[in-house]
Amino acid sequence: MLKRLSIILGLVLITGCVHKPSVNEMADADYGQVPTHYNQMIKAKIKKSLVDPESVRIEVPRPYPAVRPLGLSKGGEYEYGHVVHVWVSTKNDLGQYTEKSPRIYWWSNTGWSTRLSSLEGVIPKYPEQAEEYSGVRFTSY
Repeated sequence: MLKRLSIILGLVLITGCVHKPSVNEMADADYGQVPTHYNQMIKAKIKKSLVDPESVRIEVPRPYPAVRPLGLSKGGEYEYGHVVHVWVSTKNDLGQYTEKSPRIYWWSNTGWSTRLSSLEGVIPKYPEQAEEYSGVRFTSY
């Protein structure tokens, strides 16, 4: 019982320290730079994972600055960077292109990139710009 209480108390203390960045913090933050050849980098990553990379259609719109949570394992901190929504369509067995499927890529302000499984918790610096570039509707900050 004491062990369970200690775990619950620890989680409450950790989540109590979590805060979303303020509007001023977001305005003054360093979002880093997206490489000028981000388009080619993303396409190369995607093509590596496909059986028939030559038949793929990939749309890579412009990146936009955003903030994403790193989770409780990282103390509830947030990371600044850029998000790119990518749309991928491949040929099926009948030779027809499939419906576009989304993929989301992230560049942090430290320079590394990764693929995100979702936009959960991601806060765009400029929501209207993010909606224009991605086609995804964001709730207001």
